[in-house]
Amino acid sequence: MEDIERRALLGDKQAQEECTRQGIVLPCPFCGGPAALKTQKVQYGLSGTIISCKKCMVQLYSPDQRAVSTSIGVRNRPIEKHKEIGIGRWNTRPAPPIGRCGECAERNKGDSDICFYGSDNDFCSGFKPEGGGKCG
Repeated sequence: MEDIERRALLGDKQAQEECTRQGIVLPCPFCGGPAALKTQKVQYGLSGTIISCKKCMVQLYSPDQRAVSTSIGVRNRPIEKHKEIGIGRWNTRPAPPIGRCGECAERNKGDSDICFYGSDNDFCSGFKPEGGGKCG
């Protein structure tokens, strides 16, 4: 894996955009499995770019045409750069969380010692540092 891919996976927006420009498809955002890109031309009523995970089978579809209303009725118009749009959507990742639930001020709220947002061994989606300090 190249440095640009590592940075993109860590939430670096510039690296994600550069991967997209270079046509690099990052691993699956859900399971980390390898992704496959396929451009499909009018088959089964769909045409465009399909990116799918070979492990969990999640798919992202980016159509190559869209219906627009014209003076003579509804017509399909090409979407320029549909492949790049699809890769860009697939490659967009948030920055990873900065703390674990066991370090979160929210962990002792509720009926148990685990974080309100997750578990002590997991990353917390609502991370607030214990003691009220600032993150990062």
